[in-house]
Amino acid sequence: MKKTLGFHFGFSFIEANAQWADQLLQKRYFLSETSEKEAIEDFLGQLPINEFSQVNITTKWSERIIKQKIGSNIAFLVTEGFQNWPKIRQPAFNKRFQRQPRRKESVISDDLIFGLSERVSESGEVLRTPQTNEIEFLHSKFQLMGIKNIALGFLHSNKNAENELFVKNSFEKLGYKVLCSHESLDEENEVARWWRVVLDAYVVEVYEELRKTCCQAFADQGIQARFIDSSGNVFVDEEKHYFSSLFGKSSCLSRLYESEESVLYLGLEDFIYLEPGKWDPIYKSDFGPVGIPHVKQTRLEIQPTAIIESDEWKLFNFSKQELGFEPGPMILGKSLTPCFLDLLYANEQLDSFKSLNNMIRPNSKSRILESLYTFTRDTEYENRLEEFISLMRDVAYKKIATELLKQANLKSNILLTGPLAPVLFPKLKQLIGSRVKIDHDSEYVDASSTGVF
Repeated sequence: MKKTLGFHFGFSFIEANAQWADQLLQKRYFLSETSEKEAIEDFLGQLPINEFSQVNITTKWSERIIKQKIGSNIAFLVTEGFQNWPKIRQPAFNKRFQRQPRRKESVISDDLIFGLSERVSESGEVLRTPQTNEIEFLHSKFQLMGIKNIALGFLHSNKNAENELFVKNSFEKLGYKVLCSHESLDEENEVARWWRVVLDAYVVEVYEELRKTCCQAFADQGIQARFIDSSGNVFVDEEKHYFSSLFGKSSCLSRLYESEESVLYLGLEDFIYLEPGKWDPIYKSDFGPVGIPHVKQTRLEIQPTAIIESDEWKLFNFSKQELGFEPGPMILGKSLTPCFLDLLYANEQLDSFKSLNNMIRPNSKSRILESLYTFTRDTEYENRLEEFISLMRDVAYKKIATELLKQANLKSNILLTGPLAPVLFPKLKQLIGSRVKIDHDSEYVDASSTGVF
């Protein structure tokens, strides 16, 4: 057996996996109850520590920083006249045309995007050099605003980075931390390159704090921590890889299942359809296109903590809104809103899922049933709770099956993997047929898949 040590730091869970000699140790920790440092110390304390010299790690730290809005306060400098460009292509929540469309609140406000009088032609010729007096003026402004981090996104800087480097050096001499778009990514799509450097700058400080805490906990046991980014690159402390570790887990799964055409990852935090070996250069985020090469994938409409809701016509469906695990599903005893995982539990489909059982609170089933019964009041399903539960379960499975059939090649097998794969496998196989396969040893695949590097 190959000797490996791997960790996955998710949004709400930590998975750990260790293999040595003929031994295997796997464990899952809930971040609401255990810190990253405590989880590392607990897991390493159960191992023959001299057997290991390094650990491979994937994280969702970038996603956590962005969703919780705990990143750095940054300024974004662009070519003058293009200050509104990133926001123009920002996706709207509304599917239909509206005069005032709703959009995701950006990680950077319009007031912190500044234009500089510089220009580089499409061929890479410098047409205008940034002026020192502009830099001095912005410096005085940044001092008043308490800004210490700057992202630079100049037009055609991927063809000639002279202007970006000049501005970077000028601000670094004044004590700022500066990231350039040409260093983040060599991408022709200007907006994708700009959003990449903005997100690089936004996550870098908090990510570094998390990385240092994690690395120190491993270093105390003589183990070097190595991280995996979206392209499958292994890094230790290179800042340009911090945000791009967003899809590190996907790159591990792609390498692990490289012989498969279609993989459906069914985790506790997300359901993702993957196409191993196929790559997408652009990540379509809520903010706009982001240049980050990653394994081609689709996040399913149904997610583990997707909320059950009814509309004004008393028709039931699953919302795009997700509970996450804070407060989490009703089975954890905090939320009052039922979600897909609660439905599985009410249908006794989580009984065999041992690693989640110790987190499930007593009387969860009765609380879920009471909540679902409230949903059915004054509807055609009043006093027909079992029928309602069966309906919502079938709706979920059919939505998942429909998405799979739409994405997958008509003749290819679809491999299910992840902790919830055994739960959903029987029904999906019934709906789709013998093309649906399962990896039965994938409950801790988030951590174990890091061993491919």
